Amino acid sequence: MSTLTTISILVGIVLGLRFKVFILVPTIGLALALVAVTSMAHGDDVWSLVATMVVVTSFLQLGYIGGSVLAPAIVHGRASAGRSDPPNEQPRPIRQSDLRCNFPVTTDKSVGS
Repeated sequence: MSTLTTISILVGIVLGLRFKVFILVPTIGLALALVAVTSMAHGDDVWSLVATMVVVTSFLQLGYIGGSVLAPAIVHGRASAGRSDPPNEQPRPIRQSDLRCNFPVTTDKSVGS
């Protein structure tokens, strides 16, 4: 049962990070079908099946809420990590070698007129 709850909460977190709330409906339906088939294959009684379904549904929803809460923090962390200059660091000064041209420069005034 602990493996099932761990998988349910992790799937819920992933869904909460990536999708809107409507993704829970087909996910819960698929999870309940898998739980029903697995419980019937193991020969569990009806109350054990119902309890497992309630646990899976609850932990999927709790994981989704957790992922939804974490999503803005992760997005903010990615945005601040992608900055090219740290906020306290001064930009480096422009050097003369940065201004060099790789094409020939003519000083002839008759060209172009």
